[in-house]
Amino acid sequence: MVDAMARIPRWVPVLLLLSAVAGSAWAQTLDPAGPRWSLDLRYVRALEADGVVDVREFETGGTRLKLRDDLGLSRWDTLGLELVRRFQEGGRLRFGSFSTFVSGSARLDHETYFNGAHYPSGEPVSIGSTSHNRIWAFYEQPLRSAAEPQAWFLLAGVVVDFLDFHIQGNLAPDTARREKRENFGRQVLPYPVLGLVQEGRWTDSLYSYGELYGTYLNGVDTPYTEGGRIRWDQTTLEGAVGVRAAPLPLQPSLGYRYRRFYERTRSEEDDNVFSFHSSSLELGLRASF
Repeated sequence: MVDAMARIPRWVPVLLLLSAVAGSAWAQTLDPAGPRWSLDLRYVRALEADGVVDVREFETGGTRLKLRDDLGLSRWDTLGLELVRRFQEGGRLRFGSFSTFVSGSARLDHETYFNGAHYPSGEPVSIGSTSHNRIWAFYEQPLRSAAEPQAWFLLAGVVVDFLDFHIQGNLAPDTARREKRENFGRQVLPYPVLGLVQEGRWTDSLYSYGELYGTYLNGVDTPYTEGGRIRWDQTTLEGAVGVRAAPLPLQPSLGYRYRRFYERTRSEEDDNVFSFHSSSLELGLRASF
């Protein structure tokens, strides 16, 4: 988790703090009697993204591959929907999901092993068939009255990730296996997250928002077996700051989102690692009813 925190641009927590302090001084009060339901459409465009993947199969060790330098990652964007239910006492329920659009291609400059498959040096490969889907359910408990200029919430919930990583390309004739993918989602488990959410009202037509949440799990025994009991490590860290225009029927928003994701599953047969981080532009559209 320390490594994950170190990767956050320094100005993100500073901007969140300034938003809170300035908003307390100048923002108008939020309306606790506003619409009870909202539906958010959110597109997250990665401005910078990178990571690593490393998949071992039995005695065939995996090659540690950098997503950008080795596999040519050029796009890792998400499109998501979130349904929010607001309660009269100020609490909120959030249910959402996103799907990922991935593209990237490169010519390997070294012998590469992935999930037991052998790719020869000089082989062109593509990761465009990779998919990462996420679903979540959060509850937000207000820490301050929604009638104050700044609303703060304690967030708790669960997240489920479905990652299926593909490397498409021609294999060497002596390859031991011919599977060109590793479906991390086959051993998927929900995991808990905790965090903070902040909202402020600056004028009648401009709101600010910020959130930071994550999890850290290490060496968790899962109910899955694959050459022995599978142990699971998971680190997730997500933060965002932005502004939203309101109270239009359709409320556009613009923000910045940082995303950090690390997953490792290991047993006597496998030792699979996927790590990813991105800094992204976030565009949203909210309908309230």
